Amino acid sequence: MNNPSPLRLTSEFSDVVVVIDPHSGAPLGLETGGRDFISSAVLSVTTGGDEVRGVMGGLVYEGCHTTAIKPAELASHLSTLGEGHRIHRVTTSSDAPFALEWTYRFQSSFPRVSVSVDVVATKEATVRNVQLDLQLEPATTSQWRLQAPGGKYRANLEIRDISQRLHVSPVGGVDGSTGLLAFENIDNPLTWVFWPIQTHTIGHIWLEPAGAGFHLNWLADVAGVLAPGARLSVNALHLDLVPATFTEVLDEVPHALARNSIAAHGDAPDWGAAANLYEVQIGYSVFHQGFTYSPYPTVRDLIDDLDRIHALGFTALQIMPRHPFPSYNVADYDDITKSYGDENDLKELIALCHKRDMKVILDILLHGVIDGEIVATAVESIKSGPFGNRMDETIDDITVLEEDEFEPYSIAWGRHVLDFSPHWSGGSPHVHPLRLEHPEWFCEDSAGNPIGIYTNAFDTANPGWQEYFVGVCLDLLSRLNADGFRFDAPSYNYFMNWSERTRSSAHVSMLGSVPLFAMLRKAIREARPDALLYTEPSGALFRRDMDLTYNYDEQWLVRAITAKENRRDHWIRNARELVEWLAHRDRSLPFNSMTAHHIDSHDTFWWPSPGRKWRRNQYGESRTAALMAIFALRGEPYMTFVGGEEGIEAEVAAVNSARLKYPVLATGQVIHDALDVSDDRAYAALLRNSEQEAIVIVNTVDSPIDVTIVAPDGNTFSELALDVPGWRAQGDASVSGRSVAAELAGAGVRIFLRER
Repeated sequence: MNNPSPLRLTSEFSDVVVVIDPHSGAPLGLETGGRDFISSAVLSVTTGGDEVRGVMGGLVYEGCHTTAIKPAELASHLSTLGEGHRIHRVTTSSDAPFALEWTYRFQSSFPRVSVSVDVVATKEATVRNVQLDLQLEPATTSQWRLQAPGGKYRANLEIRDISQRLHVSPVGGVDGSTGLLAFENIDNPLTWVFWPIQTHTIGHIWLEPAGAGFHLNWLADVAGVLAPGARLSVNALHLDLVPATFTEVLDEVPHALARNSIAAHGDAPDWGAAANLYEVQIGYSVFHQGFTYSPYPTVRDLIDDLDRIHALGFTALQIMPRHPFPSYNVADYDDITKSYGDENDLKELIALCHKRDMKVILDILLHGVIDGEIVATAVESIKSGPFGNRMDETIDDITVLEEDEFEPYSIAWGRHVLDFSPHWSGGSPHVHPLRLEHPEWFCEDSAGNPIGIYTNAFDTANPGWQEYFVGVCLDLLSRLNADGFRFDAPSYNYFMNWSERTRSSAHVSMLGSVPLFAMLRKAIREARPDALLYTEPSGALFRRDMDLTYNYDEQWLVRAITAKENRRDHWIRNARELVEWLAHRDRSLPFNSMTAHHIDSHDTFWWPSPGRKWRRNQYGESRTAALMAIFALRGEPYMTFVGGEEGIEAEVAAVNSARLKYPVLATGQVIHDALDVSDDRAYAALLRNSEQEAIVIVNTVDSPIDVTIVAPDGNTFSELALDVPGWRAQGDASVSGRSVAAELAGAGVRIFLRER
């Protein structure tokens, strides 16, 4: 048995064959219909080590030992049948203090193979993480391309254009995607799918060139202190090899998500589905070198501006936590005046909004509380860290950065904490009362010390805390008569929780907000059926119990479509590829998903240096207006941060008015691949509802262009006149049946409508 042949696992449920390493139990490749996609796999387990606060909070580990599972005697090979799946179990042993049990499940529907692995302790062990590394070697680079909807790279990316590490945001990630990665053979259709669908941990997926092929890594984010016989389960990696194009495979993705209980409820309130959201800040925020921002010093100032906001066409306010304290951390949920602004004035504001048929949602956070102790710890960590002497560097928007651009992110984040720290410390007790009253509600290291990023982190998986937070939300809705919430950063605490309660499954707190949101949704829907539930992460998992999610996944497109220098090989290169990316992403999302689009938010505003904070600072007013039109006119809610409309008020009012008057622009379905567009520089989208169809055309360059667009058969289009100086008279347009020919000014926008 020194060199046994690979094991070949089969099932009557599909024609996929899984080839596994007879020693390690790891998958080596898939075969179907005489074709294969071969890889080699190494699973590594990290154990031991000491816990140390990271520069940006959380925990890092020093002195760990990583064991790559090497050939060992195959302990057993079992084949069983149950519950509609063929299950193969392969148990392997090693010299480490654990054994592995691999489980391969076959099913008839896509994806047809799922792989899980249990780390079983043979003696007490502290497992820090588990990682799977696949070595991929496609036969020729000319035949294959990468597909990973929602990733920061164009659709249909030729693998010869992969020159650096690329990350795939997991299903529970912040940036947003389904976590699916595929290699597609374009000469003879064949698609290999690699898809971790993790509903209890976040995980990390990345691909990078390596020799003649690629390394594909999956860090599973499981950890715990294991007694002998105890186990950690890594669930679940889904695989398939489909003799079809990726476009055909893509149609199956929402169905596969639904089979894994990831689908939106589809019962968002009507007002939310078409909302024009205006994000507002009460109080003042503080930034580097004395720069402050205070659009509304008090709630009364916001009340005084309400008529202007309404006239611009906004239908809902999104109220941020009050600045400079508590900002995006918790002081006292019960103290509305401290958290948002004068409580009586807020009640008056909401009543005045309701008289104007406007709604009001509260931005609320759940990642932790602030106190003097944690602020001092965070400040010292930043000042003594590797970027402590770089706080004066100019930084642009970090929401558009890629994962390898860690330094700008670290500098912007560190500067934010330093800027706010005097206000946080001055307005908070040395130790927060909740830490004293309910220490079990907080994440801890193994020594029992509270941990966090720059707050004392809530253990969002703690049942007692979950019950408390649900009560907080219901109380705020009742006291203020508000219309819903935006939940800020529910997965911000991206680290293991080694508290006494969670030591055996230290990863449980990372996504504790997911079951919390299910509980919260039920309670809020019973109390306020028309309340909007809206959260920051864009990952597919968060769409399950939320009506809306942020569009973090789209922010990189703003940079890629506008940048003229320092471009990366994998970026979109023109408007046609922008449309392709959006089409792939949209089609991969869970059923009934809805995204709130934006180009300026407090998040994009927060991090850049003064003078670079707005899109208009970065790209100019005309280009910013064009970007606004692309994101606002694609059939879902649109959000703007207070001040983002400056310089483009006419364009904002025109777009908001069009969304209100023509519902197809606000709630219509985007029909992908429906238009034949003559110029790759023109963004063009077809939207459809039961009554109308609309074509939105945006010139993504600064020079004028002529474009011809052919739509599906139907009635003749007519142009919607937009009362904007730069868009009012752009040149000729002719319409003949389903064909539209139009001249567009630089960064121009035109809309055409027809009845169905």
